[in-house]
Amino acid sequence: IVDLGTGSGCIAITLKRKLSNSKVTAVDISKEALEVALENAKINNVDIEFKQGDMLKPLNKKYDLIISNPPYIAYDEPVMDIVKNNEPHVALYADNDGLKYYEEILKDSSNYLKEKSLIAFEIGESQGEKVKEIAQTYFPNSIIKIEKDMQERNRFVFIFNNIKLES
Repeated sequence: IVDLGTGSGCIAITLKRKLSNSKVTAVDISKEALEVALENAKINNVDIEFKQGDMLKPLNKKYDLIISNPPYIAYDEPVMDIVKNNEPHVALYADNDGLKYYEEILKDSSNYLKEKSLIAFEIGESQGEKVKEIAQTYFPNSIIKIEKDMQERNRFVFIFNNIKLES
């Protein structure tokens, strides 16, 4: 499993705790974020490999799962003050109406995925169809699903590569 743009490491740590036999790698461009994530991993007593770099670039092997909650807010999109004033802007905003990192990850991810694999993204609630279109460009034969959060908003995209889903 690889978590791209791990930030504080909460996704990577949760996956390692739930799937303790899995090898988990967490990537972030920010040295400071990785220091926080490493400390959080120690607090949670989990063994995670941390790599500093931009999304897929520091990787050199294949994974079963790529997961990411990348920066996805468009620069002109309104953001709650509590978020804007407490989160690093590099973790929030992205070019191309917030779609930059989905495109960046998807265009190269086949080089880092095993034949049977899953890509999972958190998305902005209005981005589902656009992220699905990007995914279909790079994974035309995969099953792509948009899923809702607990408030019934479209917030996740899952891309199943060579995985048959049960009805």
